[in-house]
Amino acid sequence: GEVLAGEREPSSETPMHRAVYERFEVGAVAHTHSPWATTLAVLGEPVRPVHYMLALAGGEVPVADYATYGTEALAASAVDAMAEADSQACLLANHGLVATGPDAAAAVETAEAVEAVAQLDCRARALGGADPLPEAELDRVAERFAAYGQED
Repeated sequence: GEVLAGEREPSSETPMHRAVYERFEVGAVAHTHSPWATTLAVLGEPVRPVHYMLALAGGEVPVADYATYGTEALAASAVDAMAEADSQACLLANHGLVATGPDAAAAVETAEAVEAVAQLDCRARALGGADPLPEAELDRVAERFAAYGQED
């Protein structure tokens, strides 16, 4: 929360970013108000793993309880939701999305995967629903992702 360079004030969400760094071993945090994830956040509904890409976030993305933006209460709500679900991301009720990763590119990739699956989940719900993938399958996908695109 301390300005190290320049003259601009830190983000209003500094407490949440700081709390995530303090609670988890991550290298970066991405915070968005992407439309499909935020739609589910407004509804108080998690992003269900209806597509294997959600393995990037650790499976179902939970919804953190609502708190006013920029507050310590929101920071605590976000880290508690992520810890309880053992997730790399969470929706912020009536607000948006937080995603993490070992570096900025990975955090953004997770945020993009959550948004893409949130869109699929919303559309599937509108058409009658979809069955989420079982946790065992998400674990298999996560293992495959670890070596994705790499030569043996």
